[in-house]
Amino acid sequence: MALTGLFVVNTNAQANVQPIPPSKKNDTPLKIKSKPSPSTRGCQPGSGLMRLRVTFDKSAKITNVEQISASGCDDFDDSAIRAAKSIKFVPETKEGVPITVTKTVEYAYHSY
Repeated sequence: MALTGLFVVNTNAQANVQPIPPSKKNDTPLKIKSKPSPSTRGCQPGSGLMRLRVTFDKSAKITNVEQISASGCDDFDDSAIRAAKSIKFVPETKEGVPITVTKTVEYAYHSY
């Protein structure tokens, strides 16, 4: 028994695709004004990467900092948390209204 298949392509069909609306003019991303650097004092030669979950409040203040991963140097990690709490920024906006967002912030060190 033989199987046959028939494929039909209609090149005249119109796709039912809704256009993506342009981004709103009053929407702006979070803008970092200053990101202090942590100290590497007390770290052994080498390198490390620390990841933090930082809440950037609509009031332009850092309201929460949580460690996601450690760098391998406790002194650097403590310094990175303090540095993250000192980040200066302009809040993200939606339709012209400031909003609170949470982002991942990374700090890396290389000491030789």
